[in-house]
Amino acid sequence: MPAGPATRKERTAFLVLSVLVFTYITARAVFVPFIGDEARTFFYYNEPGRFQPWYAYWDAANHLLSTALAQVCYPCFGPAAWSLRLPSVLAFLLYAWYTWRFGRLLEHRSVRWPLLVAMLFTPMLIEFFSLYRGYGLGIAFLLMGLFHLVRAAATGKAVHFVGALTGFLLAAYASFSLVILWASALVFLAILVVHWRKSARSRFLAFAAIALLGLLPLTYLGLYSRELAKRGALYYGSADGLVQGTLPSVIRPMFPNLGWDPAPSVAVLGLLLIMLAFANPMKSGWKRLCAPVSVIAMLLLPEVIGRYVLNGMFDVLFPVDRAALHLVTLMVLLFVFTLDALPKRLATLRYTAVVLLIFPITTARQTNLDHVGLWPDDPITEEVFQAAAAYQNRSPRPLSIGSTEFLRYSWALRNMAHHVQLPLLQNVPEGCTGTDLLLLHTADTATAPAYHRVAGKPTDAVVLCARNAPLPLHLIHDSIIPPNATVPDSWMLWEPAETSPGCAELLIELEAVITSPAPPLEALVVWETSAKDSPYAYSDLAIAMQREAWNGDTLRLARWIPLPGTLHKRVDMRIWNIRKQPMAVGYCRVRAYCLAKDADIADP
Repeated sequence: MPAGPATRKERTAFLVLSVLVFTYITARAVFVPFIGDEARTFFYYNEPGRFQPWYAYWDAANHLLSTALAQVCYPCFGPAAWSLRLPSVLAFLLYAWYTWRFGRLLEHRSVRWPLLVAMLFTPMLIEFFSLYRGYGLGIAFLLMGLFHLVRAAATGKAVHFVGALTGFLLAAYASFSLVILWASALVFLAILVVHWRKSARSRFLAFAAIALLGLLPLTYLGLYSRELAKRGALYYGSADGLVQGTLPSVIRPMFPNLGWDPAPSVAVLGLLLIMLAFANPMKSGWKRLCAPVSVIAMLLLPEVIGRYVLNGMFDVLFPVDRAALHLVTLMVLLFVFTLDALPKRLATLRYTAVVLLIFPITTARQTNLDHVGLWPDDPITEEVFQAAAAYQNRSPRPLSIGSTEFLRYSWALRNMAHHVQLPLLQNVPEGCTGTDLLLLHTADTATAPAYHRVAGKPTDAVVLCARNAPLPLHLIHDSIIPPNATVPDSWMLWEPAETSPGCAELLIELEAVITSPAPPLEALVVWETSAKDSPYAYSDLAIAMQREAWNGDTLRLARWIPLPGTLHKRVDMRIWNIRKQPMAVGYCRVRAYCLAKDADIADP
């Protein structure tokens, strides 16, 4: 028998569950350390204040809506983790509200509650509501747009029409992977307008709204995506198709303990559900196409076909893991609405919705406040930061710390958020022995026999390692540079005619007192090396990664510089004031050391 409208007890139960999940998400937003993607996005876009396409750095990490909202939070609350993640956390409230509204559309409790619980506790998705990324925002606004699309088809009301346009627009600007769904929704809305029995004026206004809130921003986003593709920035995805690439990449992180590959079965189930949606015997004609199950199917089918078309014609990769979470949402909705629409003689099949309870069970097993399931190797523990600070406090000179590209961003953002001036990390190759400390993934410690672990447990993702023996430093240069009240676009700090032929590695230290009224100061410290028998090499360090503002503050850093080749080796070091911002340097000292080869490095 149909359950009828939701009761007060159901509303209370759903509210309790929503508050529980929201509390968990909020705690994760506060306590889970920054991941590399979050930190990289902050330094690329939020700190300089440029995130608009054609004006900012070209990278698909710029989830436009997420970046724009963080740009509001950052000046108000600073670069703390909870501040940058606040829009995603609040987006869960929108997601929960529209989950409830979808649940109310279902007539039978046997499918309503499996849907409500599964949506609130969807594995992997729940974590993105506590991260500074656009995926949680995208799914929340997708659910909003989809609900209003379903209601617009059923009622023809303008409020749902505008709600659908707004929801899909914001969803696609939060996550580019939702563009095909957005385009499909616009086509469906246009078809609805054609079938409306309304005045010509109403239809004209509806088409104008589709153009203004749909076609124009969709064209803009399409042009932006094309420019990203030209620059090789749309790099994330799989070329193996939906069944072999996309579905396994979503299912494995969500359900890592499955002993079999359910991707083919899920694909077959999806195809079967789409076929059933269009063959629903309970409705007929146009009414059938306006049923919720048919509307959902009419979005899912173009999504699947569109992925193969884009891959075949433009080599666009198929979405994977977090970029394909919308497929999970659509499949769950299609599944429960198909069951809800079954005729009375098949009513027993509705109880198969209980299979969705695997979602909360899996989420409960994955609950944590210290890492992200999709990136378990990213978090840097507080123990590591404290150990690095202790080493620096005991050292009379700035320490050099080697690491990987992504860890250096999260390291810098954590220090900035905590107002701590630890040495910035340097990206070094495997086997490097020229830094005082190494920040390594635990699995990579075997590649650094010259170092031993000093912080981080063997079970931690990242550990801090110190050199077994002190660096063999031989001072070859020490100079104090006269103050410069107006640093030009390029200011040379050290440019020897030629380094010692026997010196293969340098450690260069810089101590400089910097003043600038421009926050952030986007200047770089640049090192360039060359030799007649080796190619030119370039490396730099963004001063803005050390601190947000420079008001007579001291920059202290050490940089390991390998010297390639053997003939006429040259190195120069300069400050590149890339945007010609007002910048003054007072006291400035440069020291350069030659690193001698270790005769013997023993274990501690």
